[in-house]
Amino acid sequence: MCAVSDVTWAVGLTGGEWELGELSHRFGTTLQILRGVDGWELRCDTFCVATKASMVRELARDVVLLINGIARLHLDNPDPIAVGNISHYREGGGRDVFVFLDEARVRLRAGTPVVLVNGVAAPIPSWEPDVLLAAADERALAVLSFLSGDPTWHSLYGAYETIEKDRRTDGKRGIKRWAGVSSNQLDRLTATANAFPVLGVEARHGVIGLRPPADPMGRPDAEALVRHIALAWFAELRQLAVG
Repeated sequence: MCAVSDVTWAVGLTGGEWELGELSHRFGTTLQILRGVDGWELRCDTFCVATKASMVRELARDVVLLINGIARLHLDNPDPIAVGNISHYREGGGRDVFVFLDEARVRLRAGTPVVLVNGVAAPIPSWEPDVLLAAADERALAVLSFLSGDPTWHSLYGAYETIEKDRRTDGKRGIKRWAGVSSNQLDRLTATANAFPVLGVEARHGVIGLRPPADPMGRPDAEALVRHIALAWFAELRQLAVG
């Protein structure tokens, strides 16, 4: 695989300006999000195998799915990022632009504050380890895929269940230990997700056989809980890799 700096393809990105600004600081080795001539661009080492724009676009969709999952993991209620135009930069200068129409949404928000330690700006943490982990671990990729879109009870439960069934991190017992959550929180999450009387068609199961919880969990609380568990689980996976 070639270095990302050698890739001549670039993929335009549309979506939240704030989100793209945040993401641009978090990568650099296998992928980069940069300000290009026409706006934000994605460069990725996987694009070096591409010979035409349509192939780049398909590869980019998988990369952007991963980026959206990482953004959902680390940012508060981010707008999704989408693939836009494809550019091919020619040797000696100039570029060819391949236009694909996608809707762009822009939202203005304050960026990450600069943290000063003894008067010196602290480095911004990279999220590239999440990319590398997802590339090496099918479960990590699945969790980021579940989290990549607007949250639903089905996607939140899918992410949670993927983590809960991971024997390497000791399943539900492990979640309570390394994520610092209680049995009551986990029971409310799963019981609410399964309860047709509470969620209707958003529930994972039908009417018969499942009793709704006495204190159903709201979806914002469920999203925050699953996000917290996922972040802690990623940290556990990295510890396993080191050990």
